[in-house]
Amino acid sequence: MLKLLVAVDGSENGLRAVRHVADLARRGIRVEAVLLNVQPPVMSGEVGAIAPAELAEEVRAAASAEALRTARALLAEAPVPAVEQVATGDPAQAIVSAAEAARCDGIVIGRRGLGLVASLALGSVSSQVLRLATLPVTVVK
Repeated sequence: MLKLLVAVDGSENGLRAVRHVADLARRGIRVEAVLLNVQPPVMSGEVGAIAPAELAEEVRAAASAEALRTARALLAEAPVPAVEQVATGDPAQAIVSAAEAARCDGIVIGRRGLGLVASLALGSVSSQVLRLATLPVTVVK
């Protein structure tokens, strides 16, 4: 069975990656998924007397839950067995580390499509994953 880490962020581009994995299963490829949502760490500028760190963490937890719920539902239709994980930190590094820790055969990630200028200036998570990963990476447009 092919074990794939699928990075999900709740965006349409992320859901395309999930649909790609579901489509592999519909084509008869035995696949299982590790769904990973990466949240940024709570930054000092986000918290204070009015906005405690717990509130920022609750917002991130809700965002993770929604992204994973949608992805899980898409995979269940195929059906593709899946486990869910949430990480905090640099997205590219978290994706690569989680794939390696779960002993995945590959990584599937959506392409954000920032545009040429923004991608050159900022880089993209998918580009960083491609640079960091030792596993095969599929970037879905």
